[in-house]
Amino acid sequence: MEWHYARSGAKKGPLTSEEIRALAASGGLQPTDMVWHPGLDKWQMATEIPGLLLPPPLPGRSEAQAIPKSANGASRPLPTKWISFLTHFSLPVGGVIGLVNSIGLLRTAGPVGAYLLVVSVSQLVLAYGLHHRRLWAWKANWFFIALGYLYMIVSTGVAVPRDPASLAGHAIGAGAAGWLLWMWPNLRYFRRRRFLFE
Repeated sequence: MEWHYARSGAKKGPLTSEEIRALAASGGLQPTDMVWHPGLDKWQMATEIPGLLLPPPLPGRSEAQAIPKSANGASRPLPTKWISFLTHFSLPVGGVIGLVNSIGLLRTAGPVGAYLLVVSVSQLVLAYGLHHRRLWAWKANWFFIALGYLYMIVSTGVAVPRDPASLAGHAIGAGAAGWLLWMWPNLRYFRRRRFLFE
């Protein structure tokens, strides 16, 4: 069986079962490292693989207490709370609301309703793919990140006077704010978690 492990976004492997266990025994495999092998649905922490890294915790002692920490406490797994928020709330709720709205718009404003229907269904499909750590979802997510960025710029410009100078100033300001608050954090977040979707 071929094993792979990742630390701080850098993937290493493949290793044989003997090699990965030897690495764990020597301390080269950290509790916070992510591990994957054929047969696992997604990457898991090394401590979640039975018998790989640590013996079961003693009675009355939690698994978290049994995991050794580095001296400066800097060793931590990459958090996935943002992915969980997207897959369990933001994308599904937005997709369902969009589907409901698209039904009415298909009757009154055909093209707009059709567009909303496609986007809503795409959101639900993306939520499924991200939740199950599919590589195609990681790639498709970049389109939705860019779409959200453009939406932020366009939607905040509704109340801006239509003279060229005001529109140009708005575009620059909204673009900069959208980049700092949306684009850059998402780019950094998902690029570092690329290995989770392989």
